[in-house]
This record gives sequence, structure tokens and C-alpha cells, in this order.
Amino acid sequence: MYGLMEAPSTPASVQFRQQGHDLQHVSCHQSRSGPDYGVLEEGFQTVPAGKYRCLTQSASADKKLPSSEFRSSDLHIYYQNVGGMNTSIEEYFLACSDESYDVIVFTETWLNDRTLSSQIFGDNYDVFRTDRCPLNSTKSIGGGVLIAVNHRFKAVLIENKSWASIEQVWIRLKLSGYSLFLCSIYIPPDRTRDATLINTHCNSINTICEQSLPNDEVVVFGDFNFSGVKWRSSPDGFLFSDPMVSSFHDGINNLLDCYSSNLLRQINHINNENGRILDLCFVSNIDCAPGINIAASPLVKTVTHHPALHLTTRTTLSDFCCTVDTVCYDFNKADYDSILNILLNINWNEELDNDNIDTAVQVFSNIMSYVIDRHVPKRVVPKSKRLPWQTSELQRLKRLKRAALRRYSKFGELSLRDEYLKVNYTYKRMSRECHSNHLRSVQSKLKSDPKGLWKYVNEQRKERELPSTMFYDERTESDFQNICDLFAQKFSSVFCNESLSLSEVSSAASNVSLYGQSLNDFDIDVSMIQSALS
Repeated sequence: MYGLMEAPSTPASVQFRQQGHDLQHVSCHQSRSGPDYGVLEEGFQTVPAGKYRCLTQSASADKKLPSSEFRSSDLHIYYQNVGGMNTSIEEYFLACSDESYDVIVFTETWLNDRTLSSQIFGDNYDVFRTDRCPLNSTKSIGGGVLIAVNHRFKAVLIENKSWASIEQVWIRLKLSGYSLFLCSIYIPPDRTRDATLINTHCNSINTICEQSLPNDEVVVFGDFNFSGVKWRSSPDGFLFSDPMVSSFHDGINNLLDCYSSNLLRQINHINNENGRILDLCFVSNIDCAPGINIAASPLVKTVTHHPALHLTTRTTLSDFCCTVDTVCYDFNKADYDSILNILLNINWNEELDNDNIDTAVQVFSNIMSYVIDRHVPKRVVPKSKRLPWQTSELQRLKRLKRAALRRYSKFGELSLRDEYLKVNYTYKRMSRECHSNHLRSVQSKLKSDPKGLWKYVNEQRKERELPSTMFYDERTESDFQNICDLFAQKFSSVFCNESLSLSEVSSAASNVSLYGQSLNDFDIDVSMIQSALS
């Protein structure tokens, strides 16, 4: 396993003297010790700018990166109309912590901005939500959809302001060689005849299908509440509405015509206890329908009229995942004698430019980078996936549970389902126990370690990761560099290069206080401030 460490941008080369001997020109890049960290050699080894690999302890020296090794695998998608999550946040958090599913799609979440996605999915998933709001509903509660994607995959939100009037969310899942466009939509029972809602959803379908490439796939999950539509199956696994026994209205006809014209076909054949299919799944026109079945077990609860669904679709994943670990300096093992010897024998008056503060700072920074890189070993801290409350035994059950789910989804045998249910029951029981023990441990340290308690509380109040997609001024970006450009554009739009007069500076200084005293009470030459500002 390899960790990637970012080398700093190239600074100006500098030259300094030690006890009368000239050392060669030193830059941050030249002072890097190369792929092997923690080795104190003599002399320099040039390393190019950018990212380079540091071998971790778990990697052998002769291990090579595979060039193009890929394997076929199943992408596991879980779908359910959950009928509200607000009263079961902790249960969903524990259920999603096992990462059994690659993608989780929910409708009728009933969530609002008071519930953070990290409270439900932790750090394991990137979550894309559309909660019920005045823009998409006249009701204040209920509704809402979301898609959660395991962080191992690259997902991007697709947003269009003209779609804000409907409870749906679109994402693009980037896979090897193609993209999977995935949608979650909820149409309330009282809006199935709403022409504006139907037209808005059809416009989104047309837009996505127009921008998708021939080898891309489109999947739409949702609770459409078309209770009057009866479906008949075809030999290739797709379903078609049966006009002989179905009741239609204009909204249903327009929506089904839109799906048909875009070569999207319905595959969910699972009836609820009333013999109806309210939750539909449309997929792009491929040779045969992907496998969809009732989930081996609901994540948290069984919802009346809405069976939980498990969809598997073939994809291509790389056999080798390059994990980005944290690389840091181990100052506990630094050679401080050598550092002190170098710093004491540098003629700082000669090395630092007294006339140019920027150059002096750059030279000082380069010298310190050289000293630190040469005499402070580096160590790699692997990124742990284990949550604070998860024990080794729980991690073992987690692996068994995921393996049992994969076997059942592949072969569909009842014995394999029973095996999964048994492991799932044991995992859930132990997961609740471990999590409860962790909470009790945190609470018991309220007096001895109050900061630890508030650290835990604050972690529950904030999102732990940056959004994967950001928007500004009609632009939507997911690439890090483009996101930085958006920030630069925003900052430059509000920056004003104002020239303040001396009277304005004096007035501002009189209104500023430092430790309860006005700045005018201190011996400060305001003209110096004016000069610095100019």
C-alpha cells in the first residue's frame, strides 16, 4: 500500500554557508529524501515536484503498482421508501456503518436541515439530498429523497434550477469506462396528476439522456404512487404497463411516454401486500434487465406498502486501490543535535536580505525545510476505517455480513439468505452494544475529560467532509482545481482596493480597542499605518 505526499511548490533556490564552507543550492524539492522516509543520508537526492509515493510498513519494497488489472464486480444498490427517518437516526447510523451497500437510495426521508447527513451515514458515504421545502411542496413535513454513495466511488451532483419544484435528486457515478446516472424521485399521491411536476421530471429525463454517452447507463428509483398501473413481464425481464387491466390518466401517460421515448424500461416486478407496485425502477435500454429482488433484510424497519429492494448491476473496478494515507514528520525521533549545529553555524546576517522581507522569509523557509527534511524522519499514518466504537470482533462480523450478502445476491438461495440473516442479527446486536458502551464511556468522562465530551458533541453537529460539488454563478464544479477557481472568482468579486485617507485611518483607530483600551491610548504612529496601507 502506498501513501501519497504532496511536495511543496518550487521555491527560489538559495545558498548558505556553514563554518566557511559553501553548501550547494538548496530548495525544498532538493532536500527531499526520496521514496524511503526516515533515512538520514549524506548529500542530496533530487525529487521532482508534485506527488510521490512513500512506502508504508505494510508494503514490501518490491511491490509494483499494477498497470491495467481490472475485474468485474457487482455494484450493489439498496432502495427503500423509508417512511420517515427522524425517529430512527441512530438505528440508520448503525445500519449504514457496515457499508454492505455501495449505493443507498431513499425516498420519503422526512428530513430537514436540522439533521446532518453525517449523523446518518458518518464518513463512509457522500450524501446527496433534496429535502421537502416550500419550493417543491406546499406541505412542511414529509417527503424528501436522498442518494448516498460509498466514498470509494466518485459521485457528482447534477443540479438544475428548473428542477427545484420537484422532490428528486440526480447524480453521476463515474465508473471505469462509463458513467451511471442515478435518480431518486418521490411523487406524492396528491400530485400524480400535477402536469407541472410531471413535465419537470420529464425535462430532467430528457436532459440527462441527451448528455449521456452511448455506453452510459441511466437508473431511476422512486415512489411514483401509480397504484392503478398493472405491469406485465417480458422474456428479457422488463415490464410493460398492461392497458387491459390498468387505469391511466394524462400524467401517467405523459411520464411513461417520456421514459419510452428515452429507451428507459421498468424492471421492478415485486408487488406489495396489496398486489400493487408503487416503487418503480427504470433502467436504460440494455440487452437484459439487471437483477432486482427484495432486500435480504430492511436496513432498519419494514415499511407498509414499500418492500425494500436490492439491485445489482455489473461494473468494472480496479483491483488496486491507492489509499491516500497521512504522511507526517516524527519529531520525537528527530536528530536535534544536528539541527542545532546547523542553525548555530549559519551566518543569518549574510543569508537574510535586510532590504526585502519577502526574499528573507523565502530564504529562511527554504533553510528550515532543508534542515527538517534531512534530520526529521517521516512516518505514514494509515487512514483507519474503524469507527471509535467498533471492536475487532465487530469488524470481523462486518466482513462476514458483507460476504454473506454478496453470496445471497449472486445465487438467491434461501439457505444463503438464512445465513445472511443470522450474521446480520448478530452484527446488529453487537453493534448496538458497542455503540452504547462507547457513549457511556464518553459520558463517564464528563468530569475528568470534559473536552472529550464536547469534542464528541461537536463532531455530531458538523459535516466531516467538504462537498464533492460546489456551485457559484451558474457554474457547477467537482474538480478540486475548478472548485479553487470558483473560490477565487468569488473572492475577487467582493474585493475592493480602497485607499483610505489619513483622517479615515485616525477615525478608525479611535474606534478600535485592544484589551479594553483604545489604540489611541498606545504610542502608535498613525502615519506609519497609513504608509503601510498605501
